[in-house]
Amino acid sequence: MNKTCVITLSWGDAPQWFHGSPNNALSHRTKTVCEKYGLTAITQWEIAENLKAKNFALECISIPLPKGKKYIDTYYVLKEAKKEMDKHGYTHAILIAHEVHL
Repeated sequence: MNKTCVITLSWGDAPQWFHGSPNNALSHRTKTVCEKYGLTAITQWEIAENLKAKNFALECISIPLPKGKKYIDTYYVLKEAKKEMDKHGYTHAILIAHEVHL
């Protein structure tokens, strides 16, 4: 059985950026897709914080910033997202990201 989730990468490398314009847009797109298709989101921590701050009621698995780190790269986030996919039985993902990630 196929089980799909949404993976959303954030854009920016500073903690205050989770409310920045790109992350606002990424959060809104995540909300739209998750609500339309009834999906769970696996997101970089900035997106999870942004969704929470906007009171968007989504099922969301956050990939946290590791202690002692100020930045996590795309490869790390996708590797951790894959671990979460496997843990929760997801077989497919819709990727939402800034165009620079693609």
